[in-house]
Amino acid sequence: MNLSMQAASLELEQQFAKCTEDLDSIAKKLDADFEGSDAYKRNPLQILQRVKALQDDLPRVQEDWQRVMVAKQTIIDVARQQQVASHRALKQLNLACGLPEREELQEPFERFQDIREGWEKENASRVEEMQQEIYGHTLLAPEELDVEVLRTAAARRQTEDADDGTHEEVEGEPGVEQNDEGEGDGGEEVVVVPAHSISEAEFTSVSNIVRGRCKREECNELLDLIISKTRRTRQGAPVPLTTADLVGMGARVTGQTGGSRLATLRTLKRVTISKDAVLLNPKYLPLK
Repeated sequence: MNLSMQAASLELEQQFAKCTEDLDSIAKKLDADFEGSDAYKRNPLQILQRVKALQDDLPRVQEDWQRVMVAKQTIIDVARQQQVASHRALKQLNLACGLPEREELQEPFERFQDIREGWEKENASRVEEMQQEIYGHTLLAPEELDVEVLRTAAARRQTEDADDGTHEEVEGEPGVEQNDEGEGDGGEEVVVVPAHSISEAEFTSVSNIVRGRCKREECNELLDLIISKTRRTRQGAPVPLTTADLVGMGARVTGQTGGSRLATLRTLKRVTISKDAVLLNPKYLPLK
């Protein structure tokens, strides 16, 4: 097992541990509620308060399972990369030794490919089931709901590199910085990026299930608008913006793609979202 597989395994283990910890926390809250059920019978308002608290916990669990699915898919991607690289190395070795290809040597690769494809189908199927359980509908059209939904750009590019044996950077690809403004010491152009801006690495770290069809530039534009329109209280805290406020400002936050933009900002801790409002993270408020 090489370093890539070890790192992927560790990430999956960490995500499972975090998910388990959050679920245990919620389970303890529910147990405490049931133990004190007599008190709730006397005070229905407390029941409503507890339901609201549990609803507030749900997004955290949703994000946990999305990250677990991404971690599982990373394991699958690395396994595919290992298989392709090993198969290519065997072919090159046979060619260098002047040996013909033998069918019995292909059998382990074919068997491993069957196992890996089984993992992919199981993972994609579980994603669809969990979407149905949590949202009541799939976030993507059925024809788009395949294993690619969970793959980050980095994982896909590693696998493609393993296929063709090249590792060349392509201009404009995610992860390659493009300099558009200003001038550096060597005469090269330099971009001045705001501290709140979402980087390509951050954006691709968010599950594609959360991102949907939205683009990084769109999320940054929405974030810029929220920051520019957010007012402060007398104590300096940010004032929430309602969905109606955002729509009135020209923000595209309705529909599936609009919801994905807000969900991406929430996942990256730029904003928090309640039922009727969007609240900017105070750390991103501009200085007075």
